[in-house]
Amino acid sequence: MILKRIFFGGWRRFRKYTFTPINIFLNMILFLFREFFLGFENANNYLKRVSQSSIIPILRMKGAKIGKRCNIQSGITIHNCKNYRRLIIGENCHIGKNCFLDLRDTITIGNNIVIAMNNTFITHMDMNKSNLRELYPASQAPVIIKDDVYIGVNCTILMGVTVENKSIVGANSLVTKDLHKKTVYAGSPAVKIKVIDGI
Repeated sequence: MILKRIFFGGWRRFRKYTFTPINIFLNMILFLFREFFLGFENANNYLKRVSQSSIIPILRMKGAKIGKRCNIQSGITIHNCKNYRRLIIGENCHIGKNCFLDLRDTITIGNNIVIAMNNTFITHMDMNKSNLRELYPASQAPVIIKDDVYIGVNCTILMGVTVENKSIVGANSLVTKDLHKKTVYAGSPAVKIKVIDGI
C-alpha cells in the first residue's frame, strides 16, 4: 500500500510537470504542420480539439496578446482570420467552453474577466450573395470588454459594442449597444436591470 502510494503519487507529479509541456509542444508542432501543408483554416479547426493547456500557447504563437493567469477552456472556435493578432486578452481572465470569437475585427478583453461557456462575439456583418447587400453593405467594428466584467452563459455580443468596467451580463443576453459601468444587464436585447453599488 505504501509503495503503491509512493509510486502512483510520484507518477502523477512526474506526468503533471513532464507530459504537459511535451503535450503542448506536440500540439504546437501539429498546428504548424497542418498550417504549412493544409492551410491555416485546417490548423484553426484543429485548435478546437487540442488540450486546454495548449490553447493559449498556440494563440500566442500566432500573434494573440494574452496576459498572465488566463484560462481558456476547450472547444473554442475562432472565425474569419489568418492569424490571431486581433485577439487581445488582459490578465487573470477566464473564457469558458465552446465560445465563438469572430476576428474579422479586433476583440479586446480587459483584466479580471469571466466569460462563461457558449458565448459568441461577432465583429462583422456581411450579406454576401444576398441582394440585401445593396441596402446593408458589409461592415465591421471591434468588440471591447473592459475590466472586471462577468458575462453569463449563452450570450451574444455584437460588433461595435463596448462593455464598461464592472458590468454583469446575464445569461442568454443579446448585447447590441454599449453597456455602462457598474450595471447589470439582461435580456434580448439586453436592457439595464440595476446599478451595482458598493464597488
